[in-house]
Amino acid sequence: MRLILVVCAVFLFQCMCVGIAHAANPNDFQARSYTDSGTGNTLPYRLFIPLNYDPQEQYPLVLFLHGAGESGTQNDKQINGNIDNLFNHVKTPEYSSFLLAPQTNSGWYTGGASLSSSLFMTMEVIQELEAEFSIDHTRRYVTGLSMGGGGTFDMVCKRPDSFAAAVPICGYGDPGKAGALVHQPIWAFHAANDGTVPVENTQNMIAAIQAAGGNPLYTEYATGGHGIWGTVYNTPELYDWMYAQATPEPSAATMLLVGFAMMLGLRVARRQK
Repeated sequence: MRLILVVCAVFLFQCMCVGIAHAANPNDFQARSYTDSGTGNTLPYRLFIPLNYDPQEQYPLVLFLHGAGESGTQNDKQINGNIDNLFNHVKTPEYSSFLLAPQTNSGWYTGGASLSSSLFMTMEVIQELEAEFSIDHTRRYVTGLSMGGGGTFDMVCKRPDSFAAAVPICGYGDPGKAGALVHQPIWAFHAANDGTVPVENTQNMIAAIQAAGGNPLYTEYATGGHGIWGTVYNTPELYDWMYAQATPEPSAATMLLVGFAMMLGLRVARRQK
């Protein structure tokens, strides 16, 4: 009887901290899609809107990039048990957020200078959502697992000022682009015995960022294999750290310089007519 009471107490404590555990279900998300007018490419995505959404308040946005096993176009495979713990945090009053989960059928990562088509369209989706909803553009967060971990590294390498924090899980990236991440808040995770994406991929990225002058956080589990995301997304300290991050607003001087450059560009354009 005493053991049963202890177990019940632990369960109640966990529910109080994270809310009642609830499996991520596509039906909890709006099914949407974006079509690139230039290429005709389409990006299906799911959107979770904060519970009791109030347009008079501003909410963070968490971008989740799925792994290779969830690739497709049916727009539901990316919402599964992989993000149960992430979902159960973003829907609490403490961390109330939009959760954006696009689905790709062509991968997230590209070794070139530009974003992949899927990541480019994802950024376009974010712009549209910020025009539609009350989203705090200084509190965008990106996370992904496996292939999505590679996409997370690639996204912040090529859009270093777009996300307040990045959480790549068992991912990979291009250490040659680490210089772009010196000022990017990052907390990366990997398991030493990952048999799918070798741990050296994250180790090399973290070492390159540090060598460039950055100070990323890195947690390496001794065991856990490839599927560590359930543990990662159930780490309370992760959310305290992530939600404490915000991208700085441009200074008044910067805004004046941008305005001056735009005026100068208009004058040059008029003279050329």
